[in-house]
Amino acid sequence: MLRLIIICLLGLTLLAPMVNAEEKPINIVSCRSATNTLLTADKDLVIFSYDAKGIDQDLNEDKFFANFTHQCLGTIRIIGGEVLARGYCKYMAPDGEFFIVNYDGIMGEKPLDWEYIYGSGKWKGVKGGGTAKYITKAKPIVKGTAQSCIQITGTYDVPQ
Repeated sequence: MLRLIIICLLGLTLLAPMVNAEEKPINIVSCRSATNTLLTADKDLVIFSYDAKGIDQDLNEDKFFANFTHQCLGTIRIIGGEVLARGYCKYMAPDGEFFIVNYDGIMGEKPLDWEYIYGSGKWKGVKGGGTAKYITKAKPIVKGTAQSCIQITGTYDVPQ
């Protein structure tokens, strides 16, 4: 019986690092410029794709996400004033390693949900997600483009 208890305790000790995974907070402002490609623009339906590129500012004290750059590819569908956004974003650290997130949902007053789907290098196995919401949109500098900043909050956890 003592042997079984010792084996169980050893097993729990080995699993402790996995159980105590530390979720870390994300709070960044992601500013970007996008080029849009229109598929259709009717009074009842608008569909376009976009390719956005930009840089990120970290609002957390540790500035871990400072100077990440990103590219987002996605689509927007507008029916009756409801805006559906779907797409993927690749966020790259200054060292070149990156992670990819996806988002899919209705944009508006409620923030849009996102989640990690892939990571390279130190981001391999990343888990977590959060929400994103527009904090500013500007008048397009050139027709067929969009400029905006989005606040992204959530958590991430990377296996050690």
